[in-house]
Amino acid sequence: MLLEDVLRPALSVIRNIAIPIYSLALAGVLAATVPAAAEDAATPLYGGTMVVGLATEPSTLNIALTTNLPESLVAGNLYNKLLRLGIKEEFLPELATSWEVSPDALAYTFRLTEGAKWHDGVPFTSADVKYSLEELTKRYHPNASMMAPVKSIETPDANTVVITLTQPSEPFLVFLALRAYILPKHIYENTDIRQNPANMKPVGTGPYKFVSWDRGSQITLERNPDYFEKGLPYIDRFVYRVMPDASSRILALENGEVDYLTHDIPSTSLAALRKNPDLTVTTDGVSSIVAISQLMFNLDREPYDDVRVRRALTMALDKTFIAERSTLGAYTRSDGPIHSLSAWAYDKNALTIYPYDVKGAEALLDEAGLKKDANGVRFSMEIIAPRGRDDQVRAAQIISEMYGKVGVKATVKILDNSAVGQVVYVDRNFDALVNLLTTGPDPAVGVERQYVSSNIRPVPFTNASAYRNPEVDALFADAAKATSRETRAAHYSKIQAILSKDAAETWLWEVTPYSISRNEFKNLHKDSAAAVYHLFTGWWTGGKPKQ
Repeated sequence: MLLEDVLRPALSVIRNIAIPIYSLALAGVLAATVPAAAEDAATPLYGGTMVVGLATEPSTLNIALTTNLPESLVAGNLYNKLLRLGIKEEFLPELATSWEVSPDALAYTFRLTEGAKWHDGVPFTSADVKYSLEELTKRYHPNASMMAPVKSIETPDANTVVITLTQPSEPFLVFLALRAYILPKHIYENTDIRQNPANMKPVGTGPYKFVSWDRGSQITLERNPDYFEKGLPYIDRFVYRVMPDASSRILALENGEVDYLTHDIPSTSLAALRKNPDLTVTTDGVSSIVAISQLMFNLDREPYDDVRVRRALTMALDKTFIAERSTLGAYTRSDGPIHSLSAWAYDKNALTIYPYDVKGAEALLDEAGLKKDANGVRFSMEIIAPRGRDDQVRAAQIISEMYGKVGVKATVKILDNSAVGQVVYVDRNFDALVNLLTTGPDPAVGVERQYVSSNIRPVPFTNASAYRNPEVDALFADAAKATSRETRAAHYSKIQAILSKDAAETWLWEVTPYSISRNEFKNLHKDSAAAVYHLFTGWWTGGKPKQ
């Protein structure tokens, strides 16, 4: 859709609707009433406790510092954004009850909900929005580049926020609806953001309040009785149990000790779990968090700064075998940075796909001057994999064996989630990392952060590889500000061509996450394109009607 097709005069406020992201394009007026939970087969009931199994423990509950899964699973129910993506990737209201986009697509005016309060009783206002976006999101968030077009954020009154951009940005609202959580100014202003005690004892506006964190064991949240979305939430309590052992998580789910699992589900268990009459297995509500598993090299280190070496290390891997064995057949290989389900942006024809070729890999390593020594070793490297993610660990082990066939001695080091963030992203003290990173729903939100040079920062889930290419930087910038889907897709096609030719990373397999819940919990994936982060519309069949 071209910009001139959507710049219509005399726009009026539209009430009681939810507008799909890309039918809107860039300009117009958006508004919606706060929705009740999506319809289910029965009337929602109140009460109960839902136990969620976590493969890894969060390192923080400050959602402005990370996009990592464990942190998001917990904090997504503690905080709100201005708006959120619905199950069909439409925009739905949260802290903003309505929003208007100016005819030139440069000014966004948000009308905020009145009466919302932080969990400590302090009123929520527009000052919290301005502070969060300017001082937290722009400075610390992995997607900070999405704030680049922001010229100003004004707060004409306590219930109004006006964000002005320097140029139109189709993905800007997507970012606000998916990643830009609002945190309390009165808690964080004039503090050391990374060390603020609220990172471990958070204060949000969300449907649940923080109760306790028993390190290494569990995190407990309780229903916020003063939540501004009337009638929500339904479940009284969430308990997030830290359970690194995959078989223990599955057994606990089957026995009713755990009610919900997502993402880190052993592929070997899926077939049996699907047949279990007490469980529901779904991929609903994950369209915005599809992901790619990838082997990331530290390009600031030799020999990974040499494109011949990166190509060789890619050619030395049988990626079809790795995807099959690591995920036990659950997922298929990937050869590029954009998930194929992002069909409008994905371009297989643009990719340089390196074949599995041991002799070719050895020839490239020879050409790069990395000859074998008397023991048949060219160089040694360490591959980091995150603890609790069995498929990533298996992949690292298989890769280590395959590299041995070309004279690269690779050892596998398994680290806890928090250690991966520190060693890889902050200290940047690593050779290679096998990890899973979300890429949806728009490459500007999920993919750009991994490759633009401006995002080489000591912040988790940024450009840890330190890939630098001015042409790629410019193409990402042009794609973000383009006013038609066709033009944006053309830019992303060129990006895929360059990144794959450069072997910027070695992409291993695509992931469409599964979630599994016990059947006594209903309506868990009905109201969000990132439903695994927002379980507050769910209810328990053993509950009671609201009195």
